[in-house]
Amino acid sequence: MDYCVFCKIAAGQIPVVSIYEDDDILVFLDHEPIRNGHVLILTKEHYPYFDDLPIDLLWRVCRLGRQIAKIQRNKFGVNRAGMMFSGNDVPHCHAHVVPLHKNTDLTSGRYFIGKNLRIRRRPRADLEELIETSKSLSNLIEEVESDS
Repeated sequence: MDYCVFCKIAAGQIPVVSIYEDDDILVFLDHEPIRNGHVLILTKEHYPYFDDLPIDLLWRVCRLGRQIAKIQRNKFGVNRAGMMFSGNDVPHCHAHVVPLHKNTDLTSGRYFIGKNLRIRRRPRADLEELIETSKSLSNLIEEVESDS
C-alpha cells in the first residue's frame, strides 16, 4: 500500500535497524523506544489489525515475541517484558515487545487522573545505540532459533 509507512518499511523503502527478518516478518528497533531494546514485530504483508492475520502467521508473531521477551529479560535485567499488538497510529498489524522496568511502561491513558494531561512523543533513540543493541539482540535471536 502506497500510503502505509509500515508497508514501505517492509519493502525496504524506509531504513530501520532490524534484528530479525524472514519471508513474512520483520523485527526492528523502535526509533522512539519506550525503553532500550523496544522492538516492533511487523508482518510484511499488509493486515490492518492482528485479528485479520491468518492464524499461522499470528502464531509465528507471538512465538517470536515470546523469544524476544525472554532475551530482553536476560539482556536488560528486568523481571518481565510486555507484548502488545497495536494499530492506533498505523493500521498495519504490528506488535511491540518492551522490556518493562516500571509498571507504567505499557499503560493506558484511562489510568491517568487529572485534566489536561498531555502525552509527549518519546525521545528519538541515538542511531549508534540502536545499532549496538541490534547486534546483540540479533545474535541472541539466532541462538534461540537454533535451539527451537
